[in-house]
Amino acid sequence: MKITFVHRLFLYSAVLGYIILDMNVIHGPLRRAADDRRIDSAKSIEKARQAGIAALVLGRPITLAQIEYECREYAWAQGKSWEQIPKDARKIYRTKALNELIDHQIIRSKIKANSSNISLDPASVEQRWQEFLARFPSKEEMLTIAHNHGVLSEKEMRLRIEATLQQELYLARQFEQWVKVTDEQIQEFFLKHQAELAIPERIHVRHVYWATLDKDLATVKESAERALAALSAKEITFEKLATEQSEDENSKQRAGDIGWLTAQRTAADFYIPALALPLSQPTLLQTKLGWHIVEVLEKSPATPRTLEECRKEIRSTLIDLERKPYFESLRQSMRRDHKLHIYIYQSVIDEMP
Repeated sequence: MKITFVHRLFLYSAVLGYIILDMNVIHGPLRRAADDRRIDSAKSIEKARQAGIAALVLGRPITLAQIEYECREYAWAQGKSWEQIPKDARKIYRTKALNELIDHQIIRSKIKANSSNISLDPASVEQRWQEFLARFPSKEEMLTIAHNHGVLSEKEMRLRIEATLQQELYLARQFEQWVKVTDEQIQEFFLKHQAELAIPERIHVRHVYWATLDKDLATVKESAERALAALSAKEITFEKLATEQSEDENSKQRAGDIGWLTAQRTAADFYIPALALPLSQPTLLQTKLGWHIVEVLEKSPATPRTLEECRKEIRSTLIDLERKPYFESLRQSMRRDHKLHIYIYQSVIDEMP
């Protein structure tokens, strides 16, 4: 049967009319399906919650785990553990972490779009890797500390360094016409900050840890005291005690070894008393987080560094200071350009403990 033009016109009109009615009047299945696909719909938010997604930037997720990691890094840089940060202050940390992750995501998209113009010299990557390793007594110590902060392999650390170099190169090209650092500025900075530039005093520590959060304090203390008595009587080795009883999941598989610690990167209620301990003498120590049996394995005094050893680090610091206002301008510009491609699941973030 041949369908005439009039019949086709009527059929098309009926379909179009239904679509208009469904979408704008009765909110039928088509409208509901379209609403569910909206990034701010209840269904989309629930999917983000289940997947642990805090934001979408240019279609790519920023996860709650990424925010948590960055916040722990901020706390670690201040010599604190994340557990020591008050709940109200955690919101400030998370806002800062999220903003930086959004900026980095946008910059990475710029780098990807300009990848043909941003190529890294393998020698530069290797040099940065060696400079990074030089901050630690050994590669093993570096990997121990990195593992404690969520970086699980040498390959992952190298990829992070490579990504950092790419970002630095991209930003340097944006600001190179404005930012200049002279040898005189480097010399002046070195003379003013020699103490801060020195390799700080460090201690190599292992511990066995019992948390006190939501536990009976006296019972936890008794457990730690019994363990120390058994260790002192040589009824058990430190390695076995750490493996069997320590509640520090990161260090227990390494006989309780938490590597080299400095005052700048360690909670004061742990570092200060540990620093005062003699070598190879396990001692009971209480902190805000719980009870520890602490043994100091080695101590290293602060070691001065020469200008040449610090030159690249100082240059990078001065460049960062010089370009800060330019970076803020660039950041605001990028946010304006991409504001329609950034969505934050604030209700999901607010549920973080």
